[in-house]
Amino acid sequence: MALWEERFGTFQLPEADCLLVVPPFAHLTWPSLGVHVLQALGREAGYEVRVLYVNLLYAVLVGRLEYGRLCNAPGDWLLGERIFREAAFGLPPIGADDDTFLGDAKGSGLAHPLSDSSPPSRYLDQLSDVTGETWQGSGVRFSRAELLRYSELAVVMADELALEIAAKKYKMVGLACTFEQIAPVAALVWRLKKARPEMMLTVGGANCEGPMALGMSSVMPDVDCICSGESENSFVELLHRSAVGDDVPPVLEGKPCQDLDSLPPPDFADFFGAIDDWLPEMHDVPLWLSYETSRGCWWGERGRCAFCGLNGLGIGFRAKSPDKIVSDLRAMLAQSPTHRVCMTDNIMPHSFHKSLMPRLASEIPELHLFYEQKSNLTLPQVKGLLDAGNTVIQPGIESLSSSLLQRMNKGVLARQNIALLRYARCVGMGVKWNLLYGLPNDEEQEYRQILELLPKLCHLCPPNALTHLSLDRFSPYFDAPEAHGLGDVSPWPVYKAIFPESTDFANLAYHFHASYPSGSREAKELMDALYKEIVSWREQWAGDTPPALWLSPLGSQYALIDSRNNKSGYFVLDERQATAVLLGGPLNKIPMARWAMNNEFAVELDGWSVPLATCHGELLSAFE
Repeated sequence: MALWEERFGTFQLPEADCLLVVPPFAHLTWPSLGVHVLQALGREAGYEVRVLYVNLLYAVLVGRLEYGRLCNAPGDWLLGERIFREAAFGLPPIGADDDTFLGDAKGSGLAHPLSDSSPPSRYLDQLSDVTGETWQGSGVRFSRAELLRYSELAVVMADELALEIAAKKYKMVGLACTFEQIAPVAALVWRLKKARPEMMLTVGGANCEGPMALGMSSVMPDVDCICSGESENSFVELLHRSAVGDDVPPVLEGKPCQDLDSLPPPDFADFFGAIDDWLPEMHDVPLWLSYETSRGCWWGERGRCAFCGLNGLGIGFRAKSPDKIVSDLRAMLAQSPTHRVCMTDNIMPHSFHKSLMPRLASEIPELHLFYEQKSNLTLPQVKGLLDAGNTVIQPGIESLSSSLLQRMNKGVLARQNIALLRYARCVGMGVKWNLLYGLPNDEEQEYRQILELLPKLCHLCPPNALTHLSLDRFSPYFDAPEAHGLGDVSPWPVYKAIFPESTDFANLAYHFHASYPSGSREAKELMDALYKEIVSWREQWAGDTPPALWLSPLGSQYALIDSRNNKSGYFVLDERQATAVLLGGPLNKIPMARWAMNNEFAVELDGWSVPLATCHGELLSAFE
């Protein structure tokens, strides 16, 4: 109580018909889009709906930078669930496996256990998100004392906040629940129901999709209604029922919103107001808005990536019109302190390269965007994205082996991924991407080929991580395990270490283990070598001047500078040689292909000569 009063003084919650709650461990630097869309729909229907950012409150208690460390711990630790375990379920903090998890009984530091069944993601020291606010790395460490303190603060916050919310007599409180938010939500649910039994409590979000709603019910028996799927068509109905005291079903299956243009633009005033009140220092770091231009996945409708469980049951692709997007963005930016917008689309609609990007470049030139992309982009498309404010993109590269990409059903080739990295370097765009390993039926030789390739690519934007495949609910691997050679599919053991024994683990879990043949999982020395090569690559990019393989005009000839791997090469090339280092094609159609490959200015992949050199985008356009 004393700590709560010290940090927040006289705490005032807004008056409203409904309060929507964003729990830890949502990121601090951008608002939750889903709750603000529901807020806007509720207001259209005549209800006052407010959003409470509990994640910001918890960040005040533990410290902003410490909160960032917690958010960016490796996902397979489920650290957010561990910290709220005691507050949610009255169980000992951290987990039933705390001694193993913490490394030793003295609590010298967190050491992630490496096991054959679940090799860890090899996270590198990196900026954790597009904002550059926090860092994550293989050196993340938390002492036992730290984790116990975070757990104690979770109990303090849940106790005090539940009393504050109950005192306002809201008709309905809705809690968002996505990754690592089950225990934080549960910690509030039982306290709220105890304090105000008549208050309608609803929970919705990615953790409630399909059968996961049943799993959620097993750990939150006090919830009145769990909203599964998209909620735009059911939220106002819940508001009506809460207003008159009608009963609600324990699980409400939402119908997908087919007309995204019908959704009102979000108003993020509650998010920025909370920052002003509780964490004003957040204005010193880049803040972002959240917006969506589409739902589902246009590529997934054709053939879903084998490992992807995103979208849950809502894979069907739908997009907003360019007119609607431009109108919404203008409205959002007019009432926001930032012009940065993080698009929540799983993948940008392909048609937007022609219909939307040119309009954003000309009509909202101050816009700064972040979008996820398919990786088979052309140079004009990359340049168009940059002109529209996309200074960093996140394409689904995942591998530099065509055979591995085929196993994943990515629909791209390794040479297309390399081309994208080259195009991005040519125009000055950042790329966030990962390398995956641990795929079913992969072969050691596929990764040896990647290892041989990497030193030649160190002038291109390096990957963020070498990360083990995550077997997730709703993915083709999960839905059809036998077809992919998977057996003994079961939830991660960590769920049983955190949640009560009565939990319906089979339905609660999103992440799973399985037994399957995998060459990379058996080749630990090779994976270590691959990891070290990526570390070296990233170290070369740590300074102000990353390595280069850069071509420039030199009179009637061309100068090629090669500073990869601490080289200091300088070459004068004629037109045919310049063509070979800039343009790719079948080996028999590139006259100087062998010369380029012998000098490591190009590589051979899938029977093609794949160029590696970069240059100004205008020069490359002229050659292409």
